Amino acid sequence: MDNVEKFYEGCIMIVLTLAVAIASYFILAYVVGQMWEWYVYPVFEIARPGYAHLVGLSILIAYLTNSRSSAAQVGVKKEKVGPWTTLAALFYDAVAAPFIILFVGWLVHFFV
Repeated sequence: MDNVEKFYEGCIMIVLTLAVAIASYFILAYVVGQMWEWYVYPVFEIARPGYAHLVGLSILIAYLTNSRSSAAQVGVKKEKVGPWTTLAALFYDAVAAPFIILFVGWLVHFFV
C-alpha cells in the first residue's frame, strides 16, 4: 500500500469515526428517553425531557463520567491493532451496546 492509499484510508477512518461518535449521542438520547418513560416517569412523575435536552444530557453525562469505552480499551492493548478493529469497537459502543441496554430495559420494565 503506498502513501496515497494510506492517506485516503486515514481520511476515511477519521470521517467514519466522527460520524459514529456524533450518531452515538443521538442513539443514546433515544435510549435514555425510552428508559425515562419506563422508570423515571412512573416513580417521580417528571415529564420526559425534549429530545434536544436528552442529547445534551447524554453528552454531559459522558463528559462527567469519562467512562472508558471498548474502543479506548482496544487501543491500550500491547499488540498493534488495525484502524478497522478500533472502528468496530467504537461502533459496538455507539450503536450495538445502547440497543442491547434498551432491549434489557424493555424486558425488565414488564416486571416493574
